[in-house]
Amino acid sequence: MISGDHIETAKKVAHKAGILTDEDLEKENAVMDAEDFRQAVEGLTETQEDDDTVRLSLSNQENFKMLIPELKVLARANAHDKLLMVIGLKEMG
Repeated sequence: MISGDHIETAKKVAHKAGILTDEDLEKENAVMDAEDFRQAVEGLTETQEDDDTVRLSLSNQENFKMLIPELKVLARANAHDKLLMVIGLKEMG
C-alpha cells in the first residue's frame, strides 16, 4: 500500500484492511516512511540510450531488492515515490 498518510495512520488502515498482519507489524521494514525509502534507493539515475531515449533506473537497485520482500506499506509518499516503486519493480521483472 502506498499512502500519503502519516505512518501511524497508514499502518492502522493497512492492518484493518488485512494488508499488514500482526507478524508484519513486528518486522523492521514492513512499514516505511517514504523519506527513508527514498534515501535507501538513492533516487533515480538517467541513462541516455543509443536511440536517444532516456532510461530511468534506481540509483541503488540492490537496496530496493533487499527492502521489497518485507515492505508492505509506504507512508507519507508522493508521486515521485510511486515512480521509484514502479521503476524498482519493473527492474526486478
